Amino acid sequence: MSVKPIKIVTAILIITVSGCTEPSPASPSPSASPSPSAESAPYWPAGHTFVSTAVTGYSLLAGTNVTLRLTGTKAISANAGCNYADMDVHLDQNRIVTDGIRQSAMGCDDPRYQQDNWLIGFFEEGPEYEIKDVDLTLTAGKTIIRLADRTLSRNVWEVVAGLAGGGETIAYPSGKASITFLENGAISVTTGCATLKGTGSFTGRAVTVGPLTRASQPCDASLTELDAAITRTLQGTVSVEAEESTIELIGPDGTGLALREQQ
Repeated sequence: MSVKPIKIVTAILIITVSGCTEPSPASPSPSASPSPSAESAPYWPAGHTFVSTAVTGYSLLAGTNVTLRLTGTKAISANAGCNYADMDVHLDQNRIVTDGIRQSAMGCDDPRYQQDNWLIGFFEEGPEYEIKDVDLTLTAGKTIIRLADRTLSRNVWEVVAGLAGGGETIAYPSGKASITFLENGAISVTTGCATLKGTGSFTGRAVTVGPLTRASQPCDASLTELDAAITRTLQGTVSVEAEESTIELIGPDGTGLALREQQ
């Protein structure tokens, strides 16, 4: 979830004393105006993964794309088809500024190696950063990379805890329930007591879940609460929040689920 930075303005009063003359009346200090760097930084969706949907100004190799995983606070793991570039970054207004780059050393053919170098050079230029709904746009010079949030798609997410509201969490048995969001909008769920199937559509940082079909199965009594929590959460518009190592789904009633990507 995003946290807006708090602006702090420090006023410094400088008093000058000259010889023995009487001090002149202090003139009113001009109002401090915020510097450009004090502007509110754009939303930084830590834990989200973005995959390129279009690149202008550069032709990606066939069968490759740009994948960016925004990890932790102001860090990016980037891939353009071969090696991973892990970058420490910070935002200067709406620009991404790299503070350090570490690259993996996988063997790849020269075209992919050159594409890796292109992507690193792109970030070294300090691209402009704009995020809107589930779309991320990066612009450096005449090169524009458009990416879409694929955080939930194509992954199997294990349900690790329930969220009761007010910061309270409920531990659930591990490995008993999972949720899979597919790119075609399909949703497949195992609750420990049933299999649920349906569809969902992403809008911004939310997913709208359609009616789910249910195929019940015998289960232990200890799993009924987990089953009920999943069924209760996956209804209507569900907000998606990224934490350091988990994704949180918050249902219409304010309760929800904590998910961890299944390894």
